[in-house]
Amino acid sequence: MVSPLPLCGDTRSGQGRAGESVTLFIAIYPPQRASCIMQGFLRQAVDRDSVAVRKIMRPWTEADPSVSEALDVWFRDRAPESARCTVLEVDKTLRAACLWNTDQAGQVNLLGLGAAAEAAEAGIDTRLLRELILEWVQGGTVTANVLAAPTLPASIFHCLRGCGFFFEGRSAELGPADRPSVRLRKYFLYRTIHQDELIGFLQELMTSFGYEVRREGPGFRYRAREEFRRPFLFAQWHEITVSGSDLVVHPPARILDWYELETLFYPLRICGRDERPLFLPMEKKRAEQLMDLSQHDPLQKSLFEASGECQERVLRLNNLTYSHPVGGSAIRKGLPFLFYVNKIGVVGAAKVEDAYLDEPDNVCRKLQEIGEIDSQDVHEQAATAGPRMGMVQVITYQWYQAFSKAVSLEEIRGIDPSFNPQRTRLVSSRLFDAIVARGAS
Repeated sequence: MVSPLPLCGDTRSGQGRAGESVTLFIAIYPPQRASCIMQGFLRQAVDRDSVAVRKIMRPWTEADPSVSEALDVWFRDRAPESARCTVLEVDKTLRAACLWNTDQAGQVNLLGLGAAAEAAEAGIDTRLLRELILEWVQGGTVTANVLAAPTLPASIFHCLRGCGFFFEGRSAELGPADRPSVRLRKYFLYRTIHQDELIGFLQELMTSFGYEVRREGPGFRYRAREEFRRPFLFAQWHEITVSGSDLVVHPPARILDWYELETLFYPLRICGRDERPLFLPMEKKRAEQLMDLSQHDPLQKSLFEASGECQERVLRLNNLTYSHPVGGSAIRKGLPFLFYVNKIGVVGAAKVEDAYLDEPDNVCRKLQEIGEIDSQDVHEQAATAGPRMGMVQVITYQWYQAFSKAVSLEEIRGIDPSFNPQRTRLVSSRLFDAIVARGAS
């Protein structure tokens, strides 16, 4: 059965290169005091991880023997050409594990995902899956699929939906030997859609999904085509309309958030009229609490050369920072922004998950729960005049991508000679795109 427009759940908590496909197995180990965990390590699984990985994978190996066979192959051969097993280690404990391999189908196939309740609440499973999605984007992946047993915990499906996977169908169980499964899929769209193009984009999207589409006024109606419906089911019309800058889906009447679409089809970017990305400067001390900066120092590269499959990559688990208040209502969920580290340059980009104003003392208390904090720096970021006087802007973010090289202030001024990085500001889309292009080169 074809369902109405597939919308992902709450995500707060160009073409890609074809020819590569990945099979992924993920599971999560229950974290301990997850709210205090600030740093993890992503690395390849080794022999000592075998027992923990197999314990984590048990729900999947019991439902599908091929998962157990794939684990056997990995721990026996550890051949990257057939599979890779990546684990997430926090506090010297294995929290998550992913086993994936490639074929020639040109897509990613996820054959398992599991998470303990504690890990799901801490968001470690979602963070791991998003790190993998970022990796797949670098490889130009076009689609990712998952087949899951319908009896698996609901938290697994919530994690998948929060990362942009949506329901595409369920197999029937009509015989004693049948093994029913639920299919979900994520599409990767490597393009920028402007606000004025959204309705046309969605209409083309629904047509490609096999819906019957009827244009009406500034919006359109859609329903599952009769030939694609299951027996004894009838499809009602759904409608997407425009209200100001909002897209409204009904029934039921609700706003379709741009960030929801960007997550479904990440790395899709939606650009509003006159929208300007955020430029966020910070000192190196604060930046080191949020990201690994070693790769941006050319003098340290020789210390971090690849030396085998056990090489670790630091993963900062704190996705919260602060700044001088700027932008007001222009700081929407999903707005892209740049991380500028003083005396280094722009080191990466991310998307705003949430932004709000708070008093410096409250910000300090919140940040002390997740790590060290420079109280003086927080207070210095407070506005000194205007309606936001005495307030600090708090920003949570997702989809952080480190640049392959830092973009220095000299390079930025080569694009815009008048640019000044001393305070948080909004920048033009042209400058943002130019910096991202420099950082990826």
